[in-house]
Amino acid sequence: MRNHLVSAMALSIGIVNTAIADNEGRQQVSFDTYGVVCQGCAERLGAAFLDGKVKLTSGVGWFDGRRGGKAPKPNKGKGASRVTAMIDPEADLAEVAKAIKVAKTPHMSQSPPGLAVVLFASMNKDAATSAVAALGSVGGVDAKGSKANARKNEISVRLTGEKEVTLAGIMGALRSAGIDAKSSKKGK
Repeated sequence: MRNHLVSAMALSIGIVNTAIADNEGRQQVSFDTYGVVCQGCAERLGAAFLDGKVKLTSGVGWFDGRRGGKAPKPNKGKGASRVTAMIDPEADLAEVAKAIKVAKTPHMSQSPPGLAVVLFASMNKDAATSAVAALGSVGGVDAKGSKANARKNEISVRLTGEKEVTLAGIMGALRSAGIDAKSSKKGK
């Protein structure tokens, strides 16, 4: 009940991108997943998303004998593999970030697993710099590992998995810096 009440409050004050929100107040969010070298890595990271209580809505299908789901697409460890999920804006993302970070992937020494929430905002280079600086005040966020790209209008927020962090908290910090971030490109 508390999460539904908090979600309703978030909707009323504009934290939630209502263009892509479901009837439970969850909204679509993109995640950049690091360390997806091969199919074995993808399957272990897909399981880590489920361990972190996040069910992906995009990705490649897999089944490991006890459960199935979606997983990030293997990319030989070159950059991030993007996936999407529906999440409550007040849900603690540290649980999934930690599950990803400690996942025992076959190539973890070559390409360590990691997770970033991807947000979208129209911004220039100065605003991009302000966005990354604002993330420094958010617990559970690796501000030095986070990036804002003014050309792509994307903010990649690296999660540490060490402290509670919510989508609403991240978006609130960005809003305080004058950045109107959305969780989806379609929410513009």
